[in-house]
Amino acid sequence: YIQTFSRFEKNRLNVLIVNIMDVFTHFRSESEILKDMLPDENSLLAFISTWFRTSELLGFFSHLTSNKNTVIISSDHGSIISKDALLMNTGKDVSINLKYKFGSSIQPQNNSIAVLNAPYEFGLPVPKKSDKWYLATGNGYLVYSTKFNQYKKEYYNTFQHGGISMEEMILPIGILEAKNV
Repeated sequence: YIQTFSRFEKNRLNVLIVNIMDVFTHFRSESEILKDMLPDENSLLAFISTWFRTSELLGFFSHLTSNKNTVIISSDHGSIISKDALLMNTGKDVSINLKYKFGSSIQPQNNSIAVLNAPYEFGLPVPKKSDKWYLATGNGYLVYSTKFNQYKKEYYNTFQHGGISMEEMILPIGILEAKNV
């Protein structure tokens, strides 16, 4: 990082995307070893913290702040660990996301599913005028009735994003500045 940064030092703003949280939350869903190693949010955060403290990234941030640069750290979204399978009956014209779906042939079977009858009023895309948006609340995830038990088991205890829980929507911001010593 430090060698590469010298090319950008004179820029007023540089953006560096480090996608480590997304990589681990998504890969964790596909790896039995990672599921065992990182069974919950606390273990994931401890793992990421250990990675960060031993990574080149920490040295890079230290280098930046020692040169009087300000470093702003944030994320494009949060995530939440999924615990509650929320049943939906659907047709074939429905989106595939686990935290939200849109379409015209959806019938939610659970009160924990928020329904937006006029999604265009919220600036959301509406492929067909009759489409509604359905959003999983809290740590719920949307599951089709056709393979309910299979999907319930497959996505239980996985990290998801795209819903309307506070964990998914509130973005953390950290600001690192050089200390005047």
